[in-house]
Amino acid sequence: MKIHPPVVEIPTENPYLQDLFERKTFGDSLSSLLANIEDNIVLCIDAPWGEGKTTFARMWIADLLKQGIHCIYFDAYEHDYSDDPYVSFCTEIISLAETAFAESSAIQELKEDFKTKAKRIGGKLLCTGTRIGVKALTLGIIKDSDLDAIDSIRSDVADSSSAAISNYVGKAFEDYASSKESLSDFRDKLAALGSAVRTEQKFPLLIVVDELDRCRPDFALSLIERIKHLFSTKNVFFILLVNTAQLQNYVKTVYGAEVDARNYLHKFITISTDLPLNRQDTHDNDHAKYTQRLFQHYGLTVRADLGTFLSRIFQYYGFSLREMERCFSILVLYFSQLPKKRLSIPEVIGFLAILKLRFPDIFGRLSSGNILYKDLIELTGVNKIESNDYTHFPKDSFLNMLRFLLLSESEYKALDQNDSLHDFKNWLIPYNINRIKVMPFLCSELSRFKMGDI
Repeated sequence: MKIHPPVVEIPTENPYLQDLFERKTFGDSLSSLLANIEDNIVLCIDAPWGEGKTTFARMWIADLLKQGIHCIYFDAYEHDYSDDPYVSFCTEIISLAETAFAESSAIQELKEDFKTKAKRIGGKLLCTGTRIGVKALTLGIIKDSDLDAIDSIRSDVADSSSAAISNYVGKAFEDYASSKESLSDFRDKLAALGSAVRTEQKFPLLIVVDELDRCRPDFALSLIERIKHLFSTKNVFFILLVNTAQLQNYVKTVYGAEVDARNYLHKFITISTDLPLNRQDTHDNDHAKYTQRLFQHYGLTVRADLGTFLSRIFQYYGFSLREMERCFSILVLYFSQLPKKRLSIPEVIGFLAILKLRFPDIFGRLSSGNILYKDLIELTGVNKIESNDYTHFPKDSFLNMLRFLLLSESEYKALDQNDSLHDFKNWLIPYNINRIKVMPFLCSELSRFKMGDI
C-alpha cells in the first residue's frame, strides 16, 4: 500500500486529463473573461483550504500555455521569507519577458525600460527612512491633498524647532514628491510592457498568486496592498487563489478585531468567484469521486462498500479534499500493520479515523472508554446522516454496532431479550474481548503509527 497522497500529473498535450472534478468548463470561462476585459483587474478565486485550488491552477495554466499564452505562477508561501513582495513580482515579470518573448524586440526594449524603473522605485522602497515615505509607497495613504499639510508641518517645525529637524521633515516632503513621480513613471512602463504582451499573445500580462492563505499575515496583506498600489495598471491582471475567510482573519490579526475585514479586502479585489465544488449530489459528488480515487491510489482492498460509507460521512461533515487524504493516510497505516485474524470492524475504523481528524476530543474519550452511545450521537450527529438504497449507506447496522459497543452495562442489561443487539456478543467470542473494551482497543490500534502531520 502507498502512504502518500496522489500527485496529479498534468500532461502537456492534455492538461485536463485528470480533471476529476470537471473544472475545465470553469477554466474556459475564466480564460474568455480575462481575454475580453480591457480594464486592469484583481480576480479572487475563493475556496476553503485543501479543495484543489492549486491543482486547478496548474491545469488551467498548462492549458493556456498549450494555446500559446504565457503567464506567471507566483507561490506566495515560497516568498514569504521576504520583507517585501515587490522585488519578487518585478523579477517574475522581467523573467517572463526574457524567456517567453525573447524573439520580440519591442517587448525586450520595454522590458529594459521597466527594469530600470523597477530598480529605481525599489531603491526608494528600501531606502526611505521616514514613516511618511513608507506609507506613500506601500499603502498609498497620502494623497495629493496631503502635500500642503506636510509642507505646513515643515514650516511650523522650522519656526519652532532646530534647523536639523526642519531639514529632516523637508527631506521627507521632497522624497515623497519624487517617489510619487517615480511611481507614476513605473506604472507607465509596466502598462506599456503589459500592452505589448497583450498584443503579442492576445491575452493580458497575468500573474496568478497562490498559497496566500498559508503565508504570514503581514506578508499576505503587504502583497495584496502592493498589487493595488504599485502594480495596478492596464493590461496587468492578477488572480488570487485564496480562502477569503482566512484572509479576513489575517486582516483582523494585523489591523485589529474591530476592522471590517470584508470591506477592507473589497478595496483590493475587482471580481470574485468561487472554485466550483460539487457537494450536494447524493451520489455523483466530489467526495464520492475522490474517495474512489483514493481507494485506487492507496491500494486499499478492504470491503468494497466501505468507500461509499466513507464518502457519505465525508460529505456530511464537509471534509475538504486534503482532509480526506489525511484520513486515508490514517487508514492505510492501520490496515498495513493489521495482523491476520486481528479484531477489525472496517466501518467503525473508518468512522474513528474521521473522528480522529475532525473531533479529536471525542476520539480521546473513546480511547479512554469515557463516552457512551447517547453522548457520541449528540456530539457528532452521525445518526442524522441520510440513508437510502441508492447510496447503500448501512446506517442502521452501523448505528446498532455503535450502540452495542458503547451502551453502559446497566443500559445493556436492561435491553429486551429479543433485541437484535444481543446477536453481536457471539461475534466477539473468537476474539476474547469484552464489548466495552473494543473501542479503546481499536483506538489504540489506529493510533499506533502516525504520519508526521496527524
